[in-house]
Amino acid sequence: MCCCSLIMAKDAVKRKIMIRVMDEENNPIEQPHVAVYDSLHNFLFEGEAETTGYGSVQRIWVEDYGRYFLIFSKEGYETISTEVEFRDRIVNSSSDVVMKRNIDRSLHVWWYTCVGIFVLLSGVWLVRKKRSK
Repeated sequence: MCCCSLIMAKDAVKRKIMIRVMDEENNPIEQPHVAVYDSLHNFLFEGEAETTGYGSVQRIWVEDYGRYFLIFSKEGYETISTEVEFRDRIVNSSSDVVMKRNIDRSLHVWWYTCVGIFVLLSGVWLVRKKRSK
């Protein structure tokens, strides 16, 4: 009976993968969205990674040791995937995740800003033209 409860307790324990997620300037990316897949690329779960308070270090809870594939995404950044080998609570082999800014979105913002300024200046020009008559 005691062995059975120990096995059940072991199965209920969640383990955490700690991984750094930052942008190209080494600024932390807070709470990126993460999708977690097992070693056979079977979907396990998705949600926001839990920021630890140590800048860019994210905490992702899993149920067992092994190989995981993580896909990180956040608005304004390109989606990136990485592989993590989680052997025990101390040994955790993974590279830092560096997310690049989504350039396409930035170009759209500049385009809309320029068009907005043009429309505003055109309106000012028309008002001045009407007042001068």
